[in-house]
Amino acid sequence: ERVTVDFEPLPAVSETIDAIAPDAPLVWDEARSNVCVDAEVGDAAATARAFERATHIVKLQTWVQRVTGVPLEPRAAVGSHDRATGRTTLYAGSGGVVRQKHELASVLDVPADRIRVVSGDVGGNFGTRNAFYPEFALVAWASRRIGRPIKWTCERHEAFLSDYPGRDLFVEAELALDAEGRFLALRGSNISNVGAHTVSFVPLTKGVSVMSSIYHIPAAWVRARAVMSNTPPTNPYRSAGRAEVMFVMERLIDLAATTHGFDRLELRRRNLIRADAMPYTNPLGLTYDSGEYARAMASALALGRWDDFPQRRRAAVRSGKRRGIGIANYIEFTTGAPREWTKITVLPEGRVDVAIGTLSSGQGHRTSFAQLVTDWLGVPFDCVNLIQGDTDIVPVGGGSHSGRSMRLAGIVIGNASDALIAKAKRIAAHVLEAAEHDIEFTRGNFLVKGTDRSLGIFDVAREAVGRNDLIGELSGPLAAESDETVTIGGCPYGSHVCEVLASCTARRTARSRKASARP
Repeated sequence: ERVTVDFEPLPAVSETIDAIAPDAPLVWDEARSNVCVDAEVGDAAATARAFERATHIVKLQTWVQRVTGVPLEPRAAVGSHDRATGRTTLYAGSGGVVRQKHELASVLDVPADRIRVVSGDVGGNFGTRNAFYPEFALVAWASRRIGRPIKWTCERHEAFLSDYPGRDLFVEAELALDAEGRFLALRGSNISNVGAHTVSFVPLTKGVSVMSSIYHIPAAWVRARAVMSNTPPTNPYRSAGRAEVMFVMERLIDLAATTHGFDRLELRRRNLIRADAMPYTNPLGLTYDSGEYARAMASALALGRWDDFPQRRRAAVRSGKRRGIGIANYIEFTTGAPREWTKITVLPEGRVDVAIGTLSSGQGHRTSFAQLVTDWLGVPFDCVNLIQGDTDIVPVGGGSHSGRSMRLAGIVIGNASDALIAKAKRIAAHVLEAAEHDIEFTRGNFLVKGTDRSLGIFDVAREAVGRNDLIGELSGPLAAESDETVTIGGCPYGSHVCEVLASCTARRTARSRKASARP
């Protein structure tokens, strides 16, 4: 209340399409324009030739509006600096901790080992919590400045303004078809509104790479631009660019069907990539590893009872209502942070600690990861203890996003389990006075072939820390690590059918049926 602020109104730009205009107000005076990325993907010449020989061309201009994550628990953070050790700890509701540790160290200009980041169960994410937010740095800086812990909690109205939103893509797209309805080429312009400063270009780049969806399109060319505006920065959210371009592709197909007299189902079926064409490289350079797209689409149509929709529509008309039905196919590309780490430690008291770099946000990691350990190590489910969300324990890991957690966690947990079993076999062979190749591992037990002599996995852990005649890596806790970098993503896909019932008198619309099929 002792501060007086004088505001001077300045020209501003918020709309995506307005921000690329040559005379648009500049967000940053140092820049020549608001466009910060301008790239082309695909074969422009081949695409142009395909459009020249096309029998039919459909065009679409659309804007996919911004959305915000609105988690039930708003973001919160506590910064605590220990002057005795010189270390700063950030407690934050975040989608990961390792990236946040290094970004905070960079902001504060201190070595990374002076930073600790801790995050518990955050109660929902979908990308909103994955970024490093300015408030995280502010509470840490303020704690270092005054020597006391600083707490901050975002209020709901504040979250709508300060949480990084997703989407905000302006698209102009064209689809070329021959007389039989076969797709010849796709051409488009995607403009992503990244806000006042860049947090991520992933939605733009990923959206372009999957824009041709699960359809065989011989040629494609897309111009991809990122533009700054006087708005909050955008961030990956709920598939990071995929949802927007899937909407564009499916709308183009429906436009082609209604404008040129094709059946919308047959038009899709005719152009689906065949299963025997896998692996398939789409015209924008992305390789799909596998897919049975026709099967997924057929399953969704059956689940959605597409064939008897006409009867339901006639019944709705008789009662003064209207029914509509639609279908959409999609493909995803799951990459995310490619590096993941785990350390599995078997403790003599009957517990298995699994430290891992992913971070739960409502997906049931404690259950699914424990099931993997139970299957591979043969230990009871209840004895598995998942450790995550603390950079003093977890040195490497990408957090949870982009469909990476189970995919990469499964790899590193499997590798660490194999390494742990191999180590335990050597210990068991020494204790049981048998050759290592005579040791079998079955359901949590190490058996000497052809005998009744055995040791359980927790017995081996006890021997590992209790004997003094084990040397080298065999002595000490029974543990194994795995640190893997997997740059190849997967390509999940599926099909959705949705039916809507509208009341003409009450002016209300309700979804009456939703069916989806995924492999």
